[in-house]
Amino acid sequence: MPDRMDAYFLAQLFTGPLFIAEQTGSSVTHTHSRNVVVLIQAIEQMPPLQKLLHDILQSCKLNPPQDTMIQSVESGTTWSWKQIQQTWNPAVLLLFGIMLNDLGQSTLSPYQPATIDQAHVLYADGLAALHEDKSRKKLLWQALKRIFF
Repeated sequence: MPDRMDAYFLAQLFTGPLFIAEQTGSSVTHTHSRNVVVLIQAIEQMPPLQKLLHDILQSCKLNPPQDTMIQSVESGTTWSWKQIQQTWNPAVLLLFGIMLNDLGQSTLSPYQPATIDQAHVLYADGLAALHEDKSRKKLLWQALKRIFF
């Protein structure tokens, strides 16, 4: 079986947006027009949660394939700000249920945008928690407005 499935075949299986994440540990550098990096939990790669993420990004006037780098993080995998900065050098980093190992709660409070090395960083609950809770969605929207508008 090939490493990647044919895009046409996948389009026949799924009606909503489909995001194929890069493998973790990849050192490939990506350039995106708005330089927005999004880290999500790998377990949250199911269609309803991917649609939620797509809707969140579009509400910020972002075109997900063009403006963002969406990275799926396997459980137990850790990322650091330094690693992210060296790999993508983002202008904006959105963390959904992912905490960076070198930035703690004192630096990143949920739904409170922070500026680190001239980049906007926002930590929020995972997509599954957001999907079920309107009050968390409202907190996220208020935080996103401070970053993008």
